[in-house]
Amino acid sequence: MSEPVGIWVKMDVGIRSGILCQLRKYGGSVYAVWMCLGSHVGDKGHCWPSLRTIAKETGYSLGSVQKAIAALESEGLIYKWHRQPDGQGNYYSNIYHLKGWFSYGREV
Repeated sequence: MSEPVGIWVKMDVGIRSGILCQLRKYGGSVYAVWMCLGSHVGDKGHCWPSLRTIAKETGYSLGSVQKAIAALESEGLIYKWHRQPDGQGNYYSNIYHLKGWFSYGREV
């Protein structure tokens, strides 16, 4: 058998105290989705990966990702809003803001 391949990424971020405690009461999908969103966050605390991207990166189904995002919203750990329509009434992916995420030494 071949050795499993892994990629390690060092991120210059931190997580505000208490956030992980809030995440503990949920299953692994909620934590995985929150961390996935965090890996896409820019210096203003926003990101906009598609649901398919989140599902692919976490290994969870689209339904599980949607439920995890709903749980994160209800817990107040993320704020979600729709990006503007493209002129034909279709929205682009959602924009997410992560509460308690630190980027480059400042909370976003």
